[in-house]
Amino acid sequence: MAQLTLEEQRELRMKALKMIDETRWMIEEKRDELGNKGAFNWFNRECPEGKEIQKIGQLLLNARG
Repeated sequence: MAQLTLEEQRELRMKALKMIDETRWMIEEKRDELGNKGAFNWFNRECPEGKEIQKIGQLLLNARG
């Protein structure tokens, strides 16, 4: 796997933060419906945006070395 530059890491962090801000309403809606744990599980397992945020997080963790 190619090493990410600091600028690439920064861009990925910014992308993840933007996605979190944009999807916050979905999480809150699901929280009302499923409770805290259910909303968390839904976001991580079923929501495409949640899966993308997880991928970004994994890339950033791998970049740490």
